[in-house]
Amino acid sequence: MMASTECVGACLLCGEEGTVLYPQIGDDLYGHAGDFGELRCPACGLIWLSPRPVQEEMGEFYRRYYTHASVPDSTPADGSRRVLGGLRDAIRSMIFCGFYGYTHLHSHHTLCGLGKLLGRLRWLRLRATNELKELVPRYRQDGLLLDIGCGRGGFLQAMQGLGWQVLGVEGDPEAAALARRSGLPVHATSFEEAKIPSDAVDHITMNHVIEHVYDPLAVMAKCHRILKPGGSVVLYTPNTRSLGHRRFRGHWRPLEAPRHLHCFSPATLRALLARSGFRHIKLWTSPRLAPGIYDASVLIEHGQGTMAHDPAPQPGRRWFSIRERTLCALGWPSGEELVATATKPSAAPRADAGGERGWM
Repeated sequence: MMASTECVGACLLCGEEGTVLYPQIGDDLYGHAGDFGELRCPACGLIWLSPRPVQEEMGEFYRRYYTHASVPDSTPADGSRRVLGGLRDAIRSMIFCGFYGYTHLHSHHTLCGLGKLLGRLRWLRLRATNELKELVPRYRQDGLLLDIGCGRGGFLQAMQGLGWQVLGVEGDPEAAALARRSGLPVHATSFEEAKIPSDAVDHITMNHVIEHVYDPLAVMAKCHRILKPGGSVVLYTPNTRSLGHRRFRGHWRPLEAPRHLHCFSPATLRALLARSGFRHIKLWTSPRLAPGIYDASVLIEHGQGTMAHDPAPQPGRRWFSIRERTLCALGWPSGEELVATATKPSAAPRADAGGERGWM
């Protein structure tokens, strides 16, 4: 059955009429019926889906989504230790304690001062946090962490284990049920409809969520309202200035019509956060997803689509990944993944306060 659609002609951020970027985009991931299009703002560069499914019918496009699988058990079945596992665990513990402030995780802090220094090295910090990436905030005793679009709840489980009070919001009822089955407090509704008091949350995470919402400005304004003064938010989203988008154009995997409704560049994501009242905005891009995005985009380009989330390696992926890592290391915003952190001001900003600049 074809979904009912609506057209959105004007840019959410600046009100300019969009121009056609890709006139026809299909659901290359799951093969749902329907033809959609991508518009681009000629003023700020925001990209959005139009026509797009009406909100009441969007659930049909998530019925087979990857969040429906159970949370995997990461414990090795044979109990074996990794090579140099003890040393890696020690460094991880030092960074979590010395840099992030999780002092309650152990009682001996002789080397944790070294962890404060090691944590300043971003590559080492990412290795220490592993799959949690930059989503890990500095510890706040009795702090409440909200994960919007928590899916099956794996991240909430990890942060609960680190001592946080946690809360999730998940609009997909099947994924929310899986999270609740693990004993996690999860609102099984959209974030817009979730009843969360103002000034109640210490930290908000949105891991590849903002591109799925119909009104990102309203969502970020609500995030700002429910955060405590000084509270923080971290977002991950695809980057329209990535090497992959420049290479594959309308076949770029992260376009993911019709589930991705808005696609951001560093400039448009900064504008979104600033307009929502956030300050101390920091943005950078990561090449972490480059191999998988390259593989899937090649298949889409060849008309094969991809029903799998782990497509087979395609010729050229290694060279593509090396190029992207090199560009990111040189400071170019070319990574497939865009990361942003921002805070709610502790006090009202001065009227003449300007926006932050730079990548870090």
